[in-house]
Amino acid sequence: MAERLTTDEEAMTAEELHQSIPQAQDDLARQRNAFTELMSPKKPKSKPGASKSGRTSSHLRDAVDNTKFRDHRDGLLPYTTEPENFSRNRVLMYDDQWVLIRDLYPKAALHLLLLPRDPNWSGTHPLKALNDPVFLEETRKMVAEVLPLAAAELNRAVGKDSVQEKAREEAMEAVLKAAEEKGVDVDLSTVPAGRDWQSELLVGVHKGPSMNHMHIHIISRDLLSASMKYARHYNTFHTPFLVQLHEFPLAKDDYRWKSGTGLVEGNLVCWRCGKDFKRSFTKLREHLKEEFEEWRRL
Repeated sequence: MAERLTTDEEAMTAEELHQSIPQAQDDLARQRNAFTELMSPKKPKSKPGASKSGRTSSHLRDAVDNTKFRDHRDGLLPYTTEPENFSRNRVLMYDDQWVLIRDLYPKAALHLLLLPRDPNWSGTHPLKALNDPVFLEETRKMVAEVLPLAAAELNRAVGKDSVQEKAREEAMEAVLKAAEEKGVDVDLSTVPAGRDWQSELLVGVHKGPSMNHMHIHIISRDLLSASMKYARHYNTFHTPFLVQLHEFPLAKDDYRWKSGTGLVEGNLVCWRCGKDFKRSFTKLREHLKEEFEEWRRL
């Protein structure tokens, strides 16, 4: 079981914890997504659960055999031990070291979880794990690989009415048409880059994770979804309770090593305009809907 540094502040509700153990092959019939299209040529580097030497890892076999004994905080375990048992809409990609999944209770337009498969790290508190220089570097490399894919998925989800994306598409069409009419090579130098969707993503871990297995959140900054139901949900992502990857390694005297910070119990402040809604989540949520409509059209 993973080490727990704090118990007074958690990101998930009791209801979510109770329902957090996934069902394999839960959504095979769902539509292919941007990750599926982008990642389909990529094959796992070896069979799931295999070590670099090619031998099946005994700790993974044991984990699978003992899944019936896990509690609700072990809901992420099946993804790391048998990712091949889930649909491509749930498990977006995996290799020997990492698994990328959709959060079962997404708190924004895009909400992914990056899970290490090595039990030396998956069972370690995220603040301690990411303070290890070797693991931190490995994590940064994997996040750098995943972010362009996450950005593409966010664009697919909310970018249809983006002014910047429309400008790029129109410029691209004009360039292609001109090249065809003139019989010359396509020159894309004048085509605008479009919206920087990567800048709309947050990457980090919770100081008080609710699940036993380490997971890194990759989440869009809109923080609006059907599963974003409570004030504590919002504050776990819009306060320093979410320790972002760029903040590591944490200083030894960083206050987030300690429990009782009260971060999730603070006022609710709009992520975009800074308006303070005190503790009224109802008012904040209505405001976030307005902000979302403006934000997605940028």
